[in-house]
Amino acid sequence: MILTKIRIKFLTEQATKTFKHNIEKAYTIIKNNPKNNEWIHSFLPENPFEEKIYEIDDFKLKYSDNYDDVSYENAILIYENLKHLPRRILSEERFWLWLYLDKFYNIATKAIKVEKVSTLKNHWTHALGNRRGLAFGVLSREFFRVDLSVDKNLEDKYELTKYIFQRIERFRTLSWRTFSNNKTIVLGTLKAQRDFEEKSNKKLNNSHYNLVSKRISRYASVNFLDNMSEKEVYYLVYNYLEELSDEE
Repeated sequence: MILTKIRIKFLTEQATKTFKHNIEKAYTIIKNNPKNNEWIHSFLPENPFEEKIYEIDDFKLKYSDNYDDVSYENAILIYENLKHLPRRILSEERFWLWLYLDKFYNIATKAIKVEKVSTLKNHWTHALGNRRGLAFGVLSREFFRVDLSVDKNLEDKYELTKYIFQRIERFRTLSWRTFSNNKTIVLGTLKAQRDFEEKSNKKLNNSHYNLVSKRISRYASVNFLDNMSEKEVYYLVYNYLEELSDEE
């Protein structure tokens, strides 16, 4: 099957300012119109999207009333169709706003229901900063969860991605940390958590994942972590989990 190519778009700077400066009004409109985005033509300036030179396949995402049922599959689709784009594009708030407000509007409103103004600020815009904005973004977080967990050295390169999506807490607090864009650290941590759970036949609780992130941060604070190999990170996390288990 030959897929149609389309050029990506950005929400224009003017439209982005309008959206952010009128976020409370936008919240009310989106909450009342979760499937129809025709309102953007009267709410935003004329021609709110600008076309860029980069092309992607004109792909679709799966829709479900229970978004958790399709979140993993959609994350893979997002990653596979966008991974060739430059990092500066993938880190651009206005690129993701195009996807949220236009191309995947009905998916974005389903993935995270817009129940509060703060939901719109934190999950649609980068109100918390660019790094956290990407980690919190409705669809950007899906992309980066895959991007940081995919491992071509495994028989199933998405093995760790599946591990994450089975229980997002395994990665959520890790993704908030400043070291979260270091894939070596993320892979070592995820593999250690997974192996510990399998070998000990114990399911870690949410506090364990948070404690692991805090322990790793200690090493990051002394600039030691960047020089560690994936295996060293693995044993750091695995041994720490054994310590926690012995204390219980």
